[in-house]
Amino acid sequence: MDNIEIDPKNLLEEELAKLPKLRKKEALVQIHTAYPWSGGKDDVKTVEWKYPLTSDQQLKYKVYKDLWERQYYITSGEKFGGDFPVYPGDPIMFHSRYLVRCKRKDEDIPITEIVAQCRLGCLTLERHWCLLRIAKKKIK
Repeated sequence: MDNIEIDPKNLLEEELAKLPKLRKKEALVQIHTAYPWSGGKDDVKTVEWKYPLTSDQQLKYKVYKDLWERQYYITSGEKFGGDFPVYPGDPIMFHSRYLVRCKRKDEDIPITEIVAQCRLGCLTLERHWCLLRIAKKKIK
């Protein structure tokens, strides 16, 4: 067994030769060099972008923008029980470090919701931040 020599280049060539040859139409990614869904610019309708429109959308936009400007990666968090999972780097390489839920300042947060989020955070090894606005020495 000590006399076995492996040439990495030959090994790679052997393994690549085993792969089936793919035709161009079987490619997984299609890169368009022109707009594929219209005959020209005359078919394109310009619309006014109205997002964020509601107060909830504006709040989420501000939170998202702030996190993005701090160099975090953010994805949609609906299936995780929050608004945004926040990653320290590329989500393919990192587990989310935080789960953000956006709440308006006048919105109550039931204790059961806080407990549920804490339990979820313990299971998923994520940190949950609870940011409070303090006015007149009363926590709201």
